[in-house]
Amino acid sequence: MKKISILKYFALFLAIGIMSCGSDDQLAGTPGGGTPVVSSVSISANTNAAQGVTTLFEGESTTFVVTDNLGNDVTSDSVITINGDVVTDNPYVFTTAGTYVVVVTNGDFTSTITIIVEEVPVPTAITLTTNLTSCWVDESVTITVMDDLGNNVTSIADITVGGVDIIVNPHVLTAAGSFDIVATFSGLTSNTVAVTTVASTHTTKVLVEDYTGAWCGYCPRLAYNIDELATNNSSVIPVAIHVGNTDPGAGSHDPYDFVERSTLTSTFGIDGYPTGKINRTTTWNESDAQVLNALNDNRSCGLAIDSSISGTTLSVDAKVHYDIDADGAHRLVVYVLEDNLHYNQANYMNNDNSSHWYGAGNPIVGFEHDNVGRAVLTNVLGDAIASSEAVMGNTYTQSFNYTIPAAYVAANLELVAFVVDADDKVVNVQMVQAGSNQAFD
Repeated sequence: MKKISILKYFALFLAIGIMSCGSDDQLAGTPGGGTPVVSSVSISANTNAAQGVTTLFEGESTTFVVTDNLGNDVTSDSVITINGDVVTDNPYVFTTAGTYVVVVTNGDFTSTITIIVEEVPVPTAITLTTNLTSCWVDESVTITVMDDLGNNVTSIADITVGGVDIIVNPHVLTAAGSFDIVATFSGLTSNTVAVTTVASTHTTKVLVEDYTGAWCGYCPRLAYNIDELATNNSSVIPVAIHVGNTDPGAGSHDPYDFVERSTLTSTFGIDGYPTGKINRTTTWNESDAQVLNALNDNRSCGLAIDSSISGTTLSVDAKVHYDIDADGAHRLVVYVLEDNLHYNQANYMNNDNSSHWYGAGNPIVGFEHDNVGRAVLTNVLGDAIASSEAVMGNTYTQSFNYTIPAAYVAANLELVAFVVDADDKVVNVQMVQAGSNQAFD
């Protein structure tokens, strides 16, 4: 380094002292308030420099950055050597495994870090998974391939479905059958996953539960709409959940108060009447389309009901058949309903000439109440179906014996059986006259 003569140094020091003495502009942290000077440099390699050692794999690059103690980037003014050899490439690619000492020199200052380069790990196995093992024809299946190092190699693996190479993933299976799915990557072959596709064998039906009451003046409107919809479409299955004694006032009585209605109203947030619930989870806006749209999708299962009446004993076999595996936990619910019940019904639409109930009176004397929930043979939120039963091709059966109360008319009883999923949504539903059978359809 070039030395400054003592005279020049003294003159420079004097000038600085004169300029700074007594000033508020002295630099904090600098002895005597003098101008900060460079006293060191440091080198970093990407983000791991503070650790002193950076680990890379063969073929990876790293960018060296040199800064002085004042925070200035002085990389371009520095000389960098790796194991003694000057390098000009920055970023620098390490092509061979080993330990490398990186030294930077900037003027009289140096800094060192160590780079450890490891061989690129080679996977020894790959695993293939699919989001579905059974599905509908024309449904897509997502395929994932992972190596044993935790890398997702799906996009660079070769995948065959039924022996045919595929390019698009998720892959749409367009025919019914069982398809073996296999992947190869880097000389490795994955496990085989069989995916079975089926065409639906069951009709999709929809449950509409009508939360109602004989005391409820607007309830005849919704009851009429449901009846019209169910009359015109046999796949729409209505159930009337009567709520009685809602308050101690006159007109609050309803002789058909459903035994489990409190559980239902609290579970499904029923706070006004009438309220219609489609498949237990969607509030009906009383448009036909909203209900009919629920009939568009295939359902994993269908139901059948066998029943007989002997004296006062109603025997029931509720059956659930699975076209494909259940998507999560399933539960079975079985209702006993009664038709042709007559009781006076409040009618707030008596003076509304746009209503079907215009001029019918308030109350409507001897109003006919149909599809009235009388009993539930299971837990009202459903009895669990074992996961081992809710699988493709299996038929699950649950049997019941019910003693018909003397006040009920056996010839007017109906049975409704339905399956709900883990979110309490109805998967599919079936209905039959008590004492009769309804096959899978």
